[in-house]
Amino acid sequence: MQQSQSTRPPVTKDMIIANVAAKYPAAVQVMLSHGLHCIGCHANTEDSIEAGALSHGIPPQEIEAMVTDINEAIEARPTPAPSGSCGSAEEENIIITERAVKKVVTMMEAEQASGRAFRVQVVPGGCSGMSYHFDFDDKETPDDVVSVQHGLKVFVDKNSLRFVGGATIDYVETLKESGFKISNPKAKHSCGCGSSFS
Repeated sequence: MQQSQSTRPPVTKDMIIANVAAKYPAAVQVMLSHGLHCIGCHANTEDSIEAGALSHGIPPQEIEAMVTDINEAIEARPTPAPSGSCGSAEEENIIITERAVKKVVTMMEAEQASGRAFRVQVVPGGCSGMSYHFDFDDKETPDDVVSVQHGLKVFVDKNSLRFVGGATIDYVETLKESGFKISNPKAKHSCGCGSSFS
């Protein structure tokens, strides 16, 4: 394995799971493949990789192998360009249907959050490794991609767009189900509830 600029690899076993997952998306699949399942369910994402793996009963030699595999995956798939730089993956936004916007506006009114933006995020956690997170927000950050869809202001940070760029958020209400439905072309696997993916 070729070393980059320094002899220290990008990821070590003492690094926090959530930080590694957010910075290196390729690491999530490696952790799952080594048995570090449900990153947000059973392992505290504020734990280090080593602590989380030990709590899952993964032996020390397997932890070392997992960290090696993570670093090889990172080397094979470089980290996307940092904030502020151009790149098609970061520029590709999400689409929110008119039905979903109407529901969001109704919820905003109920929570006295009218006038705020609808924030869409991807966070480590859930049964499949990553979870969708929605919130109302009035603080735009320099890392946010801002759009207005059907009159609703939407914030999505560039890191989240690496996972949801090109996705469509709809709202469905039938006898069988009701709630926000996300069609995400970047999701390789989704859990049954549809709230988490990998």
